[in-house]
Amino acid sequence: MFKGHEDQEQLPTEITAPPKRRWRLLKLAGLTVVIVAAGISAYLSPVFRVQTTEVVAPEQFDPVHLAELADLKGQSMFTAPIADVDAHLEAIPEISDVKVERRWPQTVRIVVAERVPWGYWQVGDISYVIDLEGVIISKGASIGAAPAIIQTDGDPNLNPGARLDADTVAAAVRLIEAVPESFDSSIIYFEYSRAEGLSIVMDIGYSVVIGDGHDLDYKLSVWQAVEEELGRERLQGQTLDLRFGDKPSLRRQ
Repeated sequence: MFKGHEDQEQLPTEITAPPKRRWRLLKLAGLTVVIVAAGISAYLSPVFRVQTTEVVAPEQFDPVHLAELADLKGQSMFTAPIADVDAHLEAIPEISDVKVERRWPQTVRIVVAERVPWGYWQVGDISYVIDLEGVIISKGASIGAAPAIIQTDGDPNLNPGARLDADTVAAAVRLIEAVPESFDSSIIYFEYSRAEGLSIVMDIGYSVVIGDGHDLDYKLSVWQAVEEELGRERLQGQTLDLRFGDKPSLRRQ
């Protein structure tokens, strides 16, 4: 016979984790707390603070001064503002590149590369030493015999660190290599204006307007074709304008 309702076994209203599972959960929670506490302790610990800023730089730079500009001493090795160091030091006109690396537990190493002078950019009576990227390294300094670009319509009040027209400098670099080989002549200097771009002043009695560095090989081939057709003597005292592709023009200097 069936027992009455009051005699039936009551099921538990709560399901609890088995003892072993609860123990594992407690251990995992405890381990998490320990790891977080250890991380906070390491972050705050003086053991992981920048104590030494090691600077590797060419001899003209003062490593102590560069370390002071980096301003890393005492900062956490975990959060030291490496990107800010790059920006601060690369703002120095003579510096082209900065590499910063953490050397645990307390050292940051900074490697500095200098800008290499390529030539001069002259505006009025003032000459500026520039590198291959068109960045002004210094004002009024001398690096001996070097290519010169004379700007005829520029502002003479430029400062070290200013960036000039990099495309113009790149075109001048290529022309220095290509012109003597192709035309058996030498470049005396370059001229630059905002209106016409880059021009070449030659030692053969005429000048050539290149404009920009676009299609430079084609412009050189047009130049050769004009000289072969007219002859070098007929070009004396004139300016050959190559800015308009296959439609070169001549004008008196």
